[in-house]
Amino acid sequence: MIIQSGKGLAAEIDLLGAQLVRLWDIETGTEYLWTGDIRYWERHAPILFPFVGRLTEGVYRYGSQTYEMQIHGFLSHCEFECSAMESDSAEFVFSSCGRPDWPFSFRFTADYHLEGRSLGFNMIVENTGVHDMPYGIGWHPGFSVPIEKGLSFSDYSISFPDSESIRRRVLSADCYDLGYSESFDESSLETLEHSLFDNDAIILKNTGGKAILSSPKGRHSICIEYPDFRYCSLWHTVGKDAPFVCIEPWASLPAMKNEIIDINAKDDFSVLSPGNKHSYSIRISVS
Repeated sequence: MIIQSGKGLAAEIDLLGAQLVRLWDIETGTEYLWTGDIRYWERHAPILFPFVGRLTEGVYRYGSQTYEMQIHGFLSHCEFECSAMESDSAEFVFSSCGRPDWPFSFRFTADYHLEGRSLGFNMIVENTGVHDMPYGIGWHPGFSVPIEKGLSFSDYSISFPDSESIRRRVLSADCYDLGYSESFDESSLETLEHSLFDNDAIILKNTGGKAILSSPKGRHSICIEYPDFRYCSLWHTVGKDAPFVCIEPWASLPAMKNEIIDINAKDDFSVLSPGNKHSYSIRISVS
């Protein structure tokens, strides 16, 4: 499904996972979203639900039951339906009355809309069941670096113009939460280096809900705003000179090291009561 703004910006969304797979300028051909080259990472911008990150032993607990769950949840592997379509907007819906890996009824809406040089993206979670539903949620978009020909990865930087004392959440070597944060030197992002990601994701909080990917040598930049998310994770494929970077809004964290999650006790999870819904908004603006 392709939508287009009056300012030459276009987006393509796949029914599988309601995943954004392209964001580009029709006139110049500039591709802002990562292309999904399988040599580095075959995805583009998967939705993370109902978990973000890894689970100890690949399982979680709810009540007296234990359930299996893959990394980042299952939603990115589900086929959505297109529920509304206009020239500059599209809405996609997935509904479930319970699954072997998720015993809750819910409805998930992914709404994309273009306006000028911006793409708005709303994720709406609705509890259609009879029990409270705890869940985690996030988004995993990758962006091409360099954005334009003639520049290199290290010509770019990531900045957080509205940040306040950014701190980094500390992970174990195998990417589980260790339960504490440490100070983070923002200057380490002033010149992007592939080695920044040798230890996997960089999970930051107090970022101010806005990140900018840009280069003083280039004409194009990307700004992503995520006011409804407490964390921003930065990542690219470990151990490779991957020509992209993911700037990921997260509302929750991976499992604690050596601890099987009880989702009723996970303090960073959201909880929806029956019949209620919650919306998460993100905006990507490009130049």
